[in-house]
Amino acid sequence: MKHISATGMHTKHKNSFVLLPLAVSFILLSVAVTILSLFARNPTTEASRPLTFDVNVGDLVGFTVFNTARYGLNDEGAEDYAKLMPSGGHTVHLASEDGQDIHAFTVTLFHQLKCLEIYHHEYLKKPRSPPTPLLRHCLNYLRQSVLCHADTRLESIKNAEVQSSKEYETVCRDWTQVYDAAERNHASYKKLVHNTV
Repeated sequence: MKHISATGMHTKHKNSFVLLPLAVSFILLSVAVTILSLFARNPTTEASRPLTFDVNVGDLVGFTVFNTARYGLNDEGAEDYAKLMPSGGHTVHLASEDGQDIHAFTVTLFHQLKCLEIYHHEYLKKPRSPPTPLLRHCLNYLRQSVLCHADTRLESIKNAEVQSSKEYETVCRDWTQVYDAAERNHASYKKLVHNTV
């Protein structure tokens, strides 16, 4: 890290070092007042909630990546994609911090899978039509998700066209735990809604 010193400065610049602490103090005080006034207006917001579905995924699990006959570009593939969603779809319902309200959230894993299902559905549509805003959202969302995870695992290739090998072993977070938690969440939500209706 670069350090600078004021010892060799000209006399006319030394006065600025007297004003600098005052200016910095004023700026910090202004920022503090602004932050405190925001919290005074809205002390508890959903934005303060940690945006994660708190699931213990346990230990990492082994996973074999391979080509499959399932998830084809046909009606059977559409059924396979539809079955990827838990009972409650891609959403979970969580209580607000004060417990007064229930809010719906989408879980990133399920949002990604739902986008694949939407892409699959749009791909099979006859006649072909221009991409819908939902499809454009999904393609952009999936691109951003892939970039966010930035998986740097190396995959072997089998030919000059850079096709990946047919299968390989990898290590993943146990997504079955996320499904189990989503199912429990949906059952609790249904029970809550049923009891309040």
